This record gives sequence, C-alpha cells and structure tokens, in this order.
Amino acid sequence: MATPVAIRAAGTKVQVRISGVYTTIPSARGFTGPGGEAPEIDTTPLDEDQAKHFLTDLTDPGEANVRMDFNLDNAVHQYLADAWLAGSLEVFKVIYVNNRGWDFSAFVKGLPGTAEQGSAVGAEMKLRISGAPVRF
Repeated sequence: MATPVAIRAAGTKVQVRISGVYTTIPSARGFTGPGGEAPEIDTTPLDEDQAKHFLTDLTDPGEANVRMDFNLDNAVHQYLADAWLAGSLEVFKVIYVNNRGWDFSAFVKGLPGTAEQGSAVGAEMKLRISGAPVRF
C-alpha cells in the first residue's frame, strides 16, 4: 500500500518576523500561496510553420492570502495593520505540520475586514510577494 501524500492543515503556523523574531499570527484560519507564474516570451521564428517556441521570463512570485479573525487590540494584528499603512516589506513564514513550508518577503497589499452578524470580526490579508520564496 502506498504511503499517503496528504498532510493535515490543522497545526499550520503563519508567522511574521517582528524585531528579528518569527511570531505566529494569532487566529489565522486559512492560508493560500505563494502563487505566481513565469511569464512567457514568444521566440517563434518567422519561418516556423509547425508550432510556437517559448522561453520563460523572470518568475512573478505572486501573492499569498491569510484569512484570520482580527482584533486591533492584539499587538501582532496592530503590527500587520501598521505594515499595511506603511507599505513596508516584511518577512513571513508558513510552517506546515511536517515542518516544511515557505519563507518569503512581502508587503501587506490589503487588509480588508469583515464583520457580519453571528460571526467574529475577520480580515483577509493580501500579501504581495517580493523576490523568490524559499522552500524549506
């Protein structure tokens, strides 16, 4: 029987580096990313009559999103809101339960909040990644 490839999402940590220390973002409920793509360069010569030719250009590392319960009384949430307002480049880390994950630099592109009757105040933090994410 083959060993399962899937790992559980429960226990995943999303962290931001504050004053040189990785700090877990409280109440993170979901994470997507990094998600980018390599743009293509068409290099098809004029005399080609069968198929196009391509090269890849520099990879765009894309974005990541963190869905969370949000409370501005929390110091880490305050830090993230300040980073959004300042447009500062921050360092993030995502650690899955198997101790693998991603390390990347990003700025907080958006921090739209949500508040609906019968649910906790939340936010979906949008991160624009700058530079290549590092897989560990």
